[in-house]
Amino acid sequence: MEDRFVEKATEAIADKYRLSILIELSRKGTLTCTDIQELTGLSQPGVSHPVKLLTESELVTR
Repeated sequence: MEDRFVEKATEAIADKYRLSILIELSRKGTLTCTDIQELTGLSQPGVSHPVKLLTESELVTR
């Protein structure tokens, strides 16, 4: 089980947008959709996918 978590986590942070979201979350604790849009330059629909993958990897909660 631990191996699967590590695999999912490393896949989740392999993308520059997801990694920057995770780093910013570690600094601030919480982010809004607007915060993520400003951080990444992604549109609102574009923010949904990285957040979903980070949530599915169990690195973040909504």
